[in-house]
Amino acid sequence: MAISVPADNRERILKQAFADLLEKVDHAFTQEPRLTGIENERERYVAALIVVAQFFKTFEAPFADRFFELGSALTDLNNGTDAPLLERTRTGKRSGDSSMTWRRRAHAVLGVEGLMALYNCSEADALKRVESLYKPETLRTWRKEISANRKNQPLAERLFQAKTVLNAGRQEIAKIRNNRDALADFVLGQFHRAAGG
Repeated sequence: MAISVPADNRERILKQAFADLLEKVDHAFTQEPRLTGIENERERYVAALIVVAQFFKTFEAPFADRFFELGSALTDLNNGTDAPLLERTRTGKRSGDSSMTWRRRAHAVLGVEGLMALYNCSEADALKRVESLYKPETLRTWRKEISANRKNQPLAERLFQAKTVLNAGRQEIAKIRNNRDALADFVLGQFHRAAGG
């Protein structure tokens, strides 16, 4: 599939469109909230999805409407309407924790690993520094769960994103290991994300 962009101005048009996309998506996620809780988060995703859809519409991409459809499904949820696209598949088993929950746990684990790098301390010492936020054994369990290779397909799928977050964070720690200010900012950012911020 070729996305339509006039050849004579292709580079300029793509750069401008991409810059607009970045600015508008950033605005979607940083706009002043009208709603509270998960409804506000959904509204932000809807705004971002509309921007992404408009970006692809600019280039006559045939799949652009799919982003509008996903945004509409999220809006339906906010309005108390069932959204078939987002309906949970019933497996007959306990569903477990969501991918988002596991990603947040990965950020908490990264916060601890960042503390270990920042203070050049053991896991136990780092866990003591955050025991008012998390039970040490809980963090150890999350770290082990995310790092493990899973045979259970649904759990493995949910943990894949958390593993991705964990691996990217570990690479970042390795890069900034000798920069205490950057490590301190990293640690704060990870615990902020773990709390849903």
